[in-house]
Amino acid sequence: MQLYKYTSLKEVILKIYRDSGADRDLNIDDLAYWAYEALEGIASPLVYESKIYGHKEDETWDFDEFRVKLPSDFHKLRALSVDGITAIPSTNTYHEMLDGTCCGWDNVSSSAIETYYDNFGNAFSPSAEPITPPTKQGLEPITFNITNNHITFNVKSGKACMAYWAFPIDDEGFPKVPDEYVIKQAVSAYILERLDWRLFRKGIISGDVYKVSLRERNWAMAAAYALARTPDEHQMETMKNISLKMVVRKDEYLSAFRNLGKQGQRGRY
Repeated sequence: MQLYKYTSLKEVILKIYRDSGADRDLNIDDLAYWAYEALEGIASPLVYESKIYGHKEDETWDFDEFRVKLPSDFHKLRALSVDGITAIPSTNTYHEMLDGTCCGWDNVSSSAIETYYDNFGNAFSPSAEPITPPTKQGLEPITFNITNNHITFNVKSGKACMAYWAFPIDDEGFPKVPDEYVIKQAVSAYILERLDWRLFRKGIISGDVYKVSLRERNWAMAAAYALARTPDEHQMETMKNISLKMVVRKDEYLSAFRNLGKQGQRGRY
């Protein structure tokens, strides 16, 4: 289902104090990290926030040395473009050479004309000039790699724009939790199990008591996992439109999937 609201981790922490009857201060850093682990365990993209970086003249994404640095809350890439052109993942072994060369190779395509022949003897070249005028994308597609907290392109300069899933973080740097009862229950059950695990390792509580916490955590996490993957009526409508499209297009990736959920009509997309 679609998750629309987030709440502070403090709400979950207050629930933990109520449920556990803790009479001591709990380490807030430990609780925040365990909350992060719980959200990762649910492992649904909808747990994260959808963000777009590089719009509204954000100067940090005007690059002139092939690379841009990932934002600190980056979790997973959704789409990436440079100067309005969709970038695709690189398959070039020498992509990371930037503007250098190695044994005659560079990080884009070879300047030599490569000729291939099909089974009928017809010659063609992927690097030859096209018969029709090239588009603004040119002959060489824009490609990228993501390594070491940076995005590296095969073009030296441009303006990048990225849609990505971000870790939901509040103003104090702590993770936010989707404001959904089942997910809040899962996060609190996960944290309580971690606290009881410490007590069990120290011999303060018995193995039977810890097994109760573990069983409650497993049930709560499984319920949240299933909830996050159960489509609501809006998502089901999109799924129906995708499956009943009159014309299936093969270039949805290059158009950022903008028409994927539209059923379409004759004469349009």
